[in-house]
Amino acid sequence: MYRTPDNAFTSALAINFPSPEAIGEPTPLSVEGTPFTSLHYFTDLNADIKERIATIPRFDLDTGLGGVATFVMIAGGGEEYFEPSSLVWTATFMHELFHRHQIVQFRGFFTGQDFENYPFTAENIALAILEDRALREAITTGDAGIRETAARRFAALRMARLDADSRVAHDNDQERIEGTARYLEHRMAGDDTRFFHHAGNYEWGLFGDPQQRQEMQVPVKQYFGFIRFYASGAAVLRTLDLLGVAGVAESVQGGKSPAAVLIEHLGVTGADVSQLVADARAAYDQDDTLMAAAEQAATAAASEESVFGDSAGGVVGEPIVLTDEQVQCLKDHGVRVTGSGTVIPSEVHEECIGSGE
Repeated sequence: MYRTPDNAFTSALAINFPSPEAIGEPTPLSVEGTPFTSLHYFTDLNADIKERIATIPRFDLDTGLGGVATFVMIAGGGEEYFEPSSLVWTATFMHELFHRHQIVQFRGFFTGQDFENYPFTAENIALAILEDRALREAITTGDAGIRETAARRFAALRMARLDADSRVAHDNDQERIEGTARYLEHRMAGDDTRFFHHAGNYEWGLFGDPQQRQEMQVPVKQYFGFIRFYASGAAVLRTLDLLGVAGVAESVQGGKSPAAVLIEHLGVTGADVSQLVADARAAYDQDDTLMAAAEQAATAAASEESVFGDSAGGVVGEPIVLTDEQVQCLKDHGVRVTGSGTVIPSEVHEECIGSGE
């Protein structure tokens, strides 16, 4: 859907939509050379569709249009990154469209995003940084032996973190969803360096250097509790690809995380973890400064209000029971509602739920 800066819709494209007449007056387009079964272009939309689309800020992974549960993404609106000619918009579109595929095809798509209960402890942060460094080595080295060693260290680090705190399973869940969608962006971009996430840049976003994360001004909770999983998940998938592991797509679609597939392939067991973690510390923290940096990060995290930082204006409170109308209102504002934790911008909370006063 294309939206002008004054919130008017001028055109739309329907891909594989079973009832295009329910949207507006369709013009069929050729699907030759595409993977699609149908393409329809619209220069006008039915009144009820316009009304529904007007409530969607940017995209909705699972909304009803014309009696069909579907994915909708808005282009335009006067924002640079949402112009359809923008490479950022193209990558975002493919990323979110893949989430729609996950909803339909993946076993157990909605895993929840329990940001605030994530273990932002110094030890967990330190091991996560070591994971980043191991993944960087695995995907950048040209030596097969070094790659496998780095992959084994990553596997052991993840196992150690899971053993220390079961909440680290959040990493696996998010890497399976967001990491695979980011990996698709890499594959789509190929070697086009105009994309941040081109094939030669899988390590972008893995802040194994704490100073790099600080220079990028990424808050601790935001990185370790959310955005890291895009890069780490894609990097694990890239590692699996470089190792020549077969059946990865089927395993991930069937319910396994990329990390679990890697651990299984490498055959790393609990008996291996202690030595491999020690090896990782020796290899990736040679100046013995990592724990001090992790302690600083943990201290900073303790003062951050939410995973998205103070500027997000999120409301953090006791669990509440939402009515169907409140849930729909939140979805209309682009909030993904889960049973385990949802970040709601303050203005949306006030409109949909109330101020609580």
